[in-house]
Order: sequence, then structure tokens, then C-alpha cells
Amino acid sequence: MGPRSGGRRPRLVLLVALLATLLAGLPALPAGAAAPARPSSGRVVPVDWRDFDEGLPAGADAARLRAILVNANRYALTTWYDDHFADQGDEGLLDLGGTTEHHVRPVAAEAFALAAALATGAYDARGTGVAEPRARATAVRLLTSVAGHHRATEAGGWGDEWQSALWAAMAGFAGWLLWDDLTPAEREWVRAMTAYEADRFRDYDVPYWKDRDGVEQTPGDSKAEENSWNAMLLQVATAMMPGHRDAPAWRRTNLELMISAFARPSDLGSRRVLHGRPVSRWVGGWNAEEDGLVVNHGIVHPDYMATAVQNTHAVLTSALAGEPAPRAALHNFDVVYAALADRQFTSPPYAAPGGTMYVRGSDEIYFPQGTSWGPSRRMDFVAMDVAARELGLDGRASAGGAYWERLHAGRALAMQERHPDGRTYAPEDADPYRGREEWVAMHAGWAYLTRWLVHQDAVRITNRAYPGGS
Repeated sequence: MGPRSGGRRPRLVLLVALLATLLAGLPALPAGAAAPARPSSGRVVPVDWRDFDEGLPAGADAARLRAILVNANRYALTTWYDDHFADQGDEGLLDLGGTTEHHVRPVAAEAFALAAALATGAYDARGTGVAEPRARATAVRLLTSVAGHHRATEAGGWGDEWQSALWAAMAGFAGWLLWDDLTPAEREWVRAMTAYEADRFRDYDVPYWKDRDGVEQTPGDSKAEENSWNAMLLQVATAMMPGHRDAPAWRRTNLELMISAFARPSDLGSRRVLHGRPVSRWVGGWNAEEDGLVVNHGIVHPDYMATAVQNTHAVLTSALAGEPAPRAALHNFDVVYAALADRQFTSPPYAAPGGTMYVRGSDEIYFPQGTSWGPSRRMDFVAMDVAARELGLDGRASAGGAYWERLHAGRALAMQERHPDGRTYAPEDADPYRGREEWVAMHAGWAYLTRWLVHQDAVRITNRAYPGGS
């Protein structure tokens, strides 16, 4: 069934979609065969799941992380789905209710979290109370509803806006993880959505909080989060479609976005070579202070420092593609993580009681100038802890990622265990974001997939220069 819209789609659009679907199904070239002069613009290379045969990671920490993901899946498949879509029957694309963030992003996030659990074998039918075939069908319906309502497929659909690359990254990644479960038409929706959003960044002018002279270009608003989520979409696109004619341009912008996201003043003079050229030639300003602090909403903001985990999304997509991840994905993560763990704040002028943002021996987070989202968030820090631990990025911190993960993930799981349906937040928890439960699911999926891929011995890092990408 095609996407719902106000009227029938033009016949030409249908013919183009059908042709692209047929081309996407063409076999790959044999080993050693010459590539065509102009690479295919549409073929998606599926994940080769035969390369991932090490099962689930063992141990208490892995079990805790899996439990968080399973709880998020249970809430998504029961309370959340029933509240949003129970009245829409069992067939056809879901009506998302609109084309803005709060209509699209939550659905994409839940689709990704379910796909991550299903693809890795972490899905637990007993823990969710939902049989795997039904969970798989729900995940497919969610992700194809997002892709099918994108403007690449549906006139007047969502897309091509400030945050839409993030939504497409999650839905596109979910579609790639569940590629074998999609029909040819559904695969084309996922491909078209991902390529459309990626093409927005072919000649992108990467933004910075402060320019080379230290002048604020976006007062009080670092571009760290925005640059790193835009990079996420390009990582999905290049992993899925490595032979796309625009893949070199996508890779080039992806590298600059990742390096710029947490660039510091010293990077402007850095001779360190990343992917064929000095860091100083990659950046045009900075988005983090020299000690790793990130300012957003006009304050030093731990939650926005934790968006450094979005850059490590490249490790996930690259590993699943059987390729090494670009070292740019790790740029300055260790500095930001050490700042979370060890940067001291004195009160006054900072909020009482002062100290470090990560609080030793506690699952609390200290917010030196307050927070936009309340003090209850933990899953962004859990995802940071897991990435720091698994990717060896915690060497600058006085306590490693394993120490902090146990505290923060313990708090996240305890919050879920208060509720029979697996939800995280209670009325007394302060977080005004409307998609907060879906936000939890998204981070749980990232964190678990990171641990699972390291367990599969699938993670490699490269500092090579990419053709046309330096």
C-alpha cells in the first residue's frame, strides 16, 4: 500500500519509484569486475549478518543495558503504541498527525530502538510481553510510515528542515537493520528518504558557535549537537549506499561535520592530520571550549556535551557495513568526557554545591548553571559512558566509563522498574521534552548496539584519506 496523501501521486513519480526499486535489486559486481563509469545512484548494500556470529555480550553490565532496552521496547509496543496508533487498524502507513518534530521524531526513535533490539538478538518477547513477529511487524510499520511520508515519496511530506536529518538517520538506520523484512516498495521509500536528506549536505556551509576570531556567530548556542546529528544522516547514507554518485561529497561533509562538532580553539592551529589534511584546515571556528565545555541555551550544558555520542554513531554504521570508522568520529570525545567527569566548578559563581558534573559515588548529575531539561536525564550519559568504555575514549578521565556506566545505567534502570509498562519517567521527574520516552529508547538503542558490535569484534578505526573527501 502506498503512502497516504491528499490526492493520488502523479503517475511519473510512481514510474520513477518502480524503476529505482528495480535498479536497487540488481546484483553486485563480481569481485575484480570493473566498476561502471558513473556509480549507481540507488543501490543499497544490505548488512551481511553472517559476519556477526558472536551472540550477545555477557556480564552484569551488558545484562543491565539490555534490560533498559527491553523495557523501552515494552513501553513502545504497549502503552505508547496504543496511545498513538491503536485506532489506525493493522494495515497501511500510519498517520503521523503532521510533519514537524513532535510528529516524526518520536516514531523514528522508537523504530530504531526496536530495530536495534531485533537485529542484535537482544529483543526479549518474555520481557516485553509481545511476540517477536508482532514486534518486528510494528517496527517495520513505524519506520516505513516515517519513510513513506517523507517528501521524497509523498507530496507535502516532512523533510528538508533544521532537524529532519536526525529523524531520517534514525528511520533510515532502522530500515537498513530490518532490510530483509521490507518489500521492494518500502525499501525504495527508505532509500529515497535517506538519499534526499543526504543531498542537502553536498555543498553545506558548516556552522560554528565562534568563528576564527572568537566572535560568537550564534550567541549562547553551540552547533555541536546540530553538526553531529547532521553527520549521523550522512553516516547512514554512505554505509547503505557506498556506490552512490554523491557518496564522496557526503563523506567529505560528514568528516567536516564530525571534526567541527566539538572543535576547540586549539584546533585552529592543530597540525594533527585527520584523513589527509591537518585539523586546522578542516575547521573554520569552534563549538566547544578548550577544556571540553559546551555552551547551549546560554549556559554550560552537560546534556549538550553528551551529544558527543552522536559522532560515534559513525562507528556503528561503519561496523555494520564491514568498514573501519573514520577517526574523525572520535575527535575531542575524550576531552569532552574528561570535562564531564573531572571539570571542577566553584560555587559561587556556579550553582551550589559546586563540584564536578559527574558526581563521584553518586548517580546524580550536577548542572553548574542549571538545565533546560530537568535533572532526571540519564540515558544520554549512559550512552556516553558506554562509548567511552567500549571505544577506549576514557583515558583522560580520572574514573573510566565502566565506573560511570554502572552508576548512571543503574539509575536509568531503577527509574524504569517503577513502572509495569517499562516507561522511564514518573510525574515527579522533571523533563519537559514531549518525546522524552522515545529519547530514552533512542539512546538505549545506540548504547546497546555499541556494546554488541564491540563484542562482535567488528569495530575498526581508520585515519585514511577518502577519495574526493579531503
